[in-house]
Amino acid sequence: MIILYSYPELFGLPDNNPFGLKVDTFLRLTHINYQQEHIVNIQNAPRGQLPYLDDAGQIITDSNNMLHYLQQKYVNIDLKLTEKQRNLHFLITRMLDNHLYWVMSYSRWQDDQFWPLFKAEFLKQLPELSETSLEQIRKYNIEKYHYQGIGRYFPKDIYQSGIDDLQAILHILEDKEFIFGSSIHTLDACCYGFLANIVYLNIETPLKEFILDTPLKNYTHRIRALLNY
Repeated sequence: MIILYSYPELFGLPDNNPFGLKVDTFLRLTHINYQQEHIVNIQNAPRGQLPYLDDAGQIITDSNNMLHYLQQKYVNIDLKLTEKQRNLHFLITRMLDNHLYWVMSYSRWQDDQFWPLFKAEFLKQLPELSETSLEQIRKYNIEKYHYQGIGRYFPKDIYQSGIDDLQAILHILEDKEFIFGSSIHTLDACCYGFLANIVYLNIETPLKEFILDTPLKNYTHRIRALLNY
């Protein structure tokens, strides 16, 4: 039995972190039998990070490695992709993982406009967490944003950089049902992990405002309609 260890649910999503949600989405789309375990304390997690997979004792870390492992061992929905499409998958996932993620995270943990809403929902979902503990996590994250670099910019510039990422995905999607046409692929699961964590949170960030005013909204809804929640 595959066990997916990930962060807790939030706002009706199986994982409030895009990396775990994209793996969960892939597992649901491919109908691979799995069990999900939500945890908060990552002290004992491999590399001190979530998500990770336990497949009968074999541990796989890093969401992209996990997707590759699942494709190789269970179901590969990308077999017919061209080399150009595979390169596009690589570039988009790198943009999502290494840039849009930071903008999303900043909006939740640092921006004073949205932090109270995120904190309230987090405490509602996980009453065992104290407000003091959450504030300590916030402080740690704000330090990360500073050293990563994104925390050194004005909020409007941070959000515009995230909107630029979303705009690029929008241009690639065009009027297609999914990124590569009428069939869904792993890249769509990756995009959904991020888009859903913007769209379905009851926090009206500039990122969400942009998505809701573009075809990315229906794209996100189409993928969610294929999932069992």
